[in-house]
Amino acid sequence: MTTTLPRETRIIRPEEEYCPACGGDLSPLGCDVSEQLELISSAFKVIETQRPKLACCRCDHIVQAPVPSKPIARSYAGAGLLAHVVAGKYADHLPLYRQSEIYRRQGVELSCATLGRWTGAVAELLEPLYDILRQYVLMPGKVHADDIPVPVQEPGSGKTRTARLWVYVRDDRNAVTDACGGLFPYTLVNIIAFPFSTES
Repeated sequence: MTTTLPRETRIIRPEEEYCPACGGDLSPLGCDVSEQLELISSAFKVIETQRPKLACCRCDHIVQAPVPSKPIARSYAGAGLLAHVVAGKYADHLPLYRQSEIYRRQGVELSCATLGRWTGAVAELLEPLYDILRQYVLMPGKVHADDIPVPVQEPGSGKTRTARLWVYVRDDRNAVTDACGGLFPYTLVNIIAFPFSTES
């Protein structure tokens, strides 16, 4: 088995301290080793941040460390949890309702609405990176583009309409010049998502 994985060694020693056959002392003779691949699932933990206050004994001035920054203001979600939720939704195609059920089995109640708000907040945090990626992909040069129609149910009507999922790819890896990049915009109308320009 691969040697790059973390390892845990469990030693199962014989219960006998003396030879059960004659009562003599036992000495090491060797060891049989077997390996088993195990999966340790993600685990939640609460990180409590305490900020002690100190008061000056002479002038009563109070000092305290500043509040550490959070990915989402006034939220209890840590950066690792947010990354796990967003990667689950977009990289692993795991819907938020299913993630909510998984977390419930682990003893943590996180509603779909909460996960949805967090996902939206992360999207806002990543918007500057998206803008840079968009400029890079659409800059003059070779851009590959395509779209696929996607049926979308209109809320409240029960009817569906056709939306478009687009892909814009910049890929010069064969020329060994620039790194590849891709965009996957979505439109509700049958027009291209972006003009081939960084000015829009």
